[in-house]
Amino acid sequence: MAKKEFLKEEVDSCGDPNHLIRECPKPSKDKNQRAFVRGSWGDSGKEDDEKVKDETCLVAYASSEVCSESFYFSDENSSIDDLSLDNEYDKLCKMSLKIITKNKRLKATRNSLENELRELKGKLSILKKNKGVDLDCAKCHALKIENEKLKEESTRLNEMLSNQKPSGDKLGLGFNSFETSSSKTKEIKFVKAQKKTSSEGGPINVGDPLSAQATPKIIMGPPPATPGSKKTVSCQKSILSP
Repeated sequence: MAKKEFLKEEVDSCGDPNHLIRECPKPSKDKNQRAFVRGSWGDSGKEDDEKVKDETCLVAYASSEVCSESFYFSDENSSIDDLSLDNEYDKLCKMSLKIITKNKRLKATRNSLENELRELKGKLSILKKNKGVDLDCAKCHALKIENEKLKEESTRLNEMLSNQKPSGDKLGLGFNSFETSSSKTKEIKFVKAQKKTSSEGGPINVGDPLSAQATPKIIMGPPPATPGSKKTVSCQKSILSP
């Protein structure tokens, strides 16, 4: 309202709302009207002066009515412009709020993506560092498996070798170890005949058959054979006593 009153005070009395008092090129209507009224009624008396005053007031009132009507139309146009501006301002505010909300959401998404990117970079660096270690571990694991297999095969071979017979061992094939050892040819030892006196006091003739019958004979033979073993031929030797 203060702006409108200021405009009312500044507008020239000529009736044009676009002209201010300082800038209006037209002369004032009040002055022209006063000069015209005074010139036409200048020779009259006091009554005429009062009439001139009244008519001057009427002219001034009419000019003020014209100005007020022009202000009314200008105020109506300005009010329409203000409403349209308010509507446009509200629309822009709503759009700006939407843009701000969307911008905040996009910033949050960007921050989460940046954090995820940093985590992935850290994992990648760790994997690069542990790549050689993983390869070494895989090789060690493969070597351990191969070593276990070799150990199992070595154990089996040792068992097979322990179950085998040494060379020359004929046990289990119909031979007896004791018989084989005793079946070797024994040496025959001859003992010199010694002359002995008989009970009758005479010498005993070793070559005499009677003396041979008188002397006992010792027959040496092989040890008794075990059942199931193969019999071997043994040598006998006789010992003749004199």
